[in-house]
Amino acid sequence: GKELLNITPESILNMTDDDNYLRISGESDDKLQLSGFDFDADASANLEGYNVYTGSVSGQEVILHIDEDITNIIP
Repeated sequence: GKELLNITPESILNMTDDDNYLRISGESDDKLQLSGFDFDADASANLEGYNVYTGSVSGQEVILHIDEDITNIIP
């Protein structure tokens, strides 16, 4: 089966460059657990194929794009 991936703003900050941006592509049976993010409806409407989530760590914004096919997102 598919594994559950737990993502926090801190984890994105630690694994990305100075842009603090991560794009996740996947399929409908993939699972993500998000902690510390807000859904950005306006940005998502302007980005075809991905939903946009934002968070912050010590005043630094992090941006997460999640493939629309990934619908099993646990808060």
